[in-house]
Amino acid sequence: MEETNFERTENDYCTKHREKLVDYCFDDHEPLCHVCSHYEDHKNHKVKPLKEIMVEEESTIIDTRNRLTEAIKSIELSFFKMNIETLQAHKELYITKLKSEFAVLYKMLDKKFSELYSKIVRAFEDCVSESEHMKVGFSAYLARLHYIRSVNC
Repeated sequence: MEETNFERTENDYCTKHREKLVDYCFDDHEPLCHVCSHYEDHKNHKVKPLKEIMVEEESTIIDTRNRLTEAIKSIELSFFKMNIETLQAHKELYITKLKSEFAVLYKMLDKKFSELYSKIVRAFEDCVSESEHMKVGFSAYLARLHYIRSVNC
């Protein structure tokens, strides 16, 4: 493991022996120098090198980060699936609403079409009727003209 780039302080050294702290005592929960861990009060305690602990902790951190990343991806995927399902449900509701509105508009247009068609048919019938009246009047006028012509000739 490579050396970390943090600044060394007096906390990195044993206050009793002025030696670099290299081990950790799990019984007393404190870092130790080589002399303390092998020759003094901590000789029979559960002691482990700090570098080994750092490697284990780094591995634990990486594992935890990977598990969290996977959990986040899983949550995001669930969220997106849920949003897709919600959007699909909203789409179905919207389509149903559009169909309903279309049906209403179609009925309105059909009614207007029927009204306009009836007006056109009536107007046509009125024109035909008026044409018949004009034809009768025109025929009478022609008959008079023929009479006048026959009397004058």
